[in-house]
Amino acid sequence: MDEQKLKSIISELESENVEDKALFGIYEDGGIQYDTHIRANKEGLICYAIHFLKAADNHDSRLEKENFERTYLISNDNDWIDTQSDIFINSIEPFPLEVQKPIKRSKTQLFKEKMGSIGCLLILILIVVSIFVGISTIFEWLI
Repeated sequence: MDEQKLKSIISELESENVEDKALFGIYEDGGIQYDTHIRANKEGLICYAIHFLKAADNHDSRLEKENFERTYLISNDNDWIDTQSDIFINSIEPFPLEVQKPIKRSKTQLFKEKMGSIGCLLILILIVVSIFVGISTIFEWLI
């Protein structure tokens, strides 16, 4: 996305001035299944998106200057951030590397991996059967 379009989106979102009705918080559930979730209204999501878009706006220029220090995203004194939230994202650290898409494995690779597991399982079964046969043979000799 070009910088002009990004700046226009930021200014358009900021012009709506939704901070007085906004609420945003990130929470953790520490139950059996660990879960992190966001509790927010529409205005809170818009406010958080504005801060992310501002960070994206200066991201490329920071990488060109090789300035990899963290960009502070949101100050702690915003009224629209829920004070009861468990997680607070303070900053964004620029990352210069491109993320590569995972390489899809072919069906032959998957088949080979499954055959290795099946082979190990068959060897384990063979060893257990051999142990039972050996123990029964020893008991027959003793009787």
